[in-house]
Amino acid sequence: MHYPATTLSFQKGKYYVVVTIPAELKEYFKGRKQLKRSTGTSDDGQINRFQFAHTNPSKRPVSSKFQH
Repeated sequence: MHYPATTLSFQKGKYYVVVTIPAELKEYFKGRKQLKRSTGTSDDGQINRFQFAHTNPSKRPVSSKFQH
């Protein structure tokens, strides 16, 4: 399965991480194409650490819904 790269968006004075949901998983997200989550910061220095920590598959738990 292909996981598109995340992007950053600056809105309302804060950075947001935008994640594109793979077509195979959209049904689990009510058909949504993207998820957007606030980083809670406007600091450029913290942004790259936040984006990596929240989007790197090796750093997050796998939901039991998706386990074999």
